[in-house]
Amino acid sequence: MNTFGYDTYLSPATWRYGSREMRAIFSEVNRRRHWRKVWVAIAQTKCEIGLITPEQLADIEAHANDVNVERSLEIERTLQHDLAAEAQAFAEQCPIGGQTIHTGATSADITDNADALIIRQALELVRLRLANLLRAYEQRISEVYQERLVALGFTHIQPAQPVPLAYRLANHAQDLLRVLWQLEGFQIEGKGTKGAVGTGADYTTMLDGAGVSFLEFHERVMQKLDLPALTVTGQTATRLVDVEYMNILYGLAATLHRAFTDQRILQSMGETQEPFAKGQKGSSVMAYKKNPKDSEQICALSAAVMSFHSMAGYAAANNLLERTLNESAIRRVFIPEAFLYIDHCLIKAHKVISGLVINREKIARDLRTHGDFAGTGRLLVRLQQMGVPREEAYRMIQSCSLQAQEAVVRGEENPLRGLLLEAIHALPYPEARTLTAEEIATLLDASAYVGGSFELTEEFLSVLRGALSAYPEVQQDASESVF
Repeated sequence: MNTFGYDTYLSPATWRYGSREMRAIFSEVNRRRHWRKVWVAIAQTKCEIGLITPEQLADIEAHANDVNVERSLEIERTLQHDLAAEAQAFAEQCPIGGQTIHTGATSADITDNADALIIRQALELVRLRLANLLRAYEQRISEVYQERLVALGFTHIQPAQPVPLAYRLANHAQDLLRVLWQLEGFQIEGKGTKGAVGTGADYTTMLDGAGVSFLEFHERVMQKLDLPALTVTGQTATRLVDVEYMNILYGLAATLHRAFTDQRILQSMGETQEPFAKGQKGSSVMAYKKNPKDSEQICALSAAVMSFHSMAGYAAANNLLERTLNESAIRRVFIPEAFLYIDHCLIKAHKVISGLVINREKIARDLRTHGDFAGTGRLLVRLQQMGVPREEAYRMIQSCSLQAQEAVVRGEENPLRGLLLEAIHALPYPEARTLTAEEIATLLDASAYVGGSFELTEEFLSVLRGALSAYPEVQQDASESVF
């Protein structure tokens, strides 16, 4: 599972959180292969304009995938420079073309373009995972929409008006869809080949007499990498690019945190429950517990991703003049960790939503217990139509409601309907006193007190299905994340 074994510190992202696929993207081997990919694109362009021979290019291309991390690290112990060490290790493998590999380039020409390609890989995996999660939401929303399942709504985490469960899930899915659209519209840019301070001076010297301008050389290299480039840079690409895609990950993390905090609250009430595997322990001592550990993981790791956003801001703010190293080490931390943690969150979120247990009886019981309070809004309007001043009707309903809430807290059946009938018949308004117990019960019945939410849910489902039509249905591999 790892190179170093368990007798040394390992990041949780090395083996516990995130998928093998995302770890491969941020592996040291993949990173160095992408460095070599940039060197190969430069070599191909040099060969096209006669700066190196076809034999030299063939030698470089033949060894592009022969990454030997151990040899490179051995060289780095002397050079104290990772990119220079990799260039030397690559050159050792290429006896014909090796000495031409890094001519004209600076380290950031290689690393920044490689980073952009790697981040693009990672963003693509996040996008596909998010689409897969949204498909699970679409299936779950459709299911409870067809049932017309209505649950008790909450504001301030207190019982409020009823809300269809499909509408509540659509609320979460709509935010996730907004993030998917952001990912679809985001284009990462590389530095290009612009040299030590971004001016391309060393390339201009190298190209003297070759009949090709620095800008044309730069454009050819970037076309080979299929990577757009920033127009103006210092030694590195602007680190604001990191802030931009981290903004998207931040929004995704915030949305997941909210959705699965909601799930934890609902599970504590017994209305929903995340999947509980055979043999799983909820507690090492309390054998009866089914803890929402996946939802809790999502919230915790989402918080970590949100914190990494400030690291990206620090890196962007402190890449001073044409370049400092303030941003170098911190980028090694927040870029892979942010992607691995959000990857883990998306895998777990799909598991929870696709396997969500919905306790319909408990939902109905909670609605019966508290739903009458929500229905008092309709009663208030009806009393006003029957000649009762609004403030007087409001105070009467409030007094009865508070008494009924105290009874509910004591575990008694909700007595609100009887209290209201008695109070209304005591009012000095003859028309209001004609209200019967059956009419009051009809007004207080909360199951249909959902406004246009079913129509809005249907409208959202249409939008969601259209957005997902571009994505193939994928079976989520349950072994992607073990813990």
